[in-house]
Amino acid sequence: ALQCKDNRLGYQMATKHKVPIEILGHAMQAYNKALYKYGDEAPCYIPPKMLEEACHTDLRCEEFKDWEYSIQNVDGSSVIRHHGIDIKRSDKKELSDFEV
Repeated sequence: ALQCKDNRLGYQMATKHKVPIEILGHAMQAYNKALYKYGDEAPCYIPPKMLEEACHTDLRCEEFKDWEYSIQNVDGSSVIRHHGIDIKRSDKKELSDFEV
């Protein structure tokens, strides 16, 4: 799965540059466990679902109660589309005022 590939890439970069990022190992274990349970085609947001099932509780806040997503292929790239939530987008003026 793409999310596991990205996680491995981050882990390799951290190892190469001797940056200790323990959370990558934890994330890798969570994704692997979820993929073993739900299959290789499981979506990238599957670990939270697995956690909800293990805890027998809904972890979504009210704003995400009806949230779903789909993945579309746009010119060979995966594009994630969010459904059932109000996504507030920053306008260009706000973004231009942002300082790093």
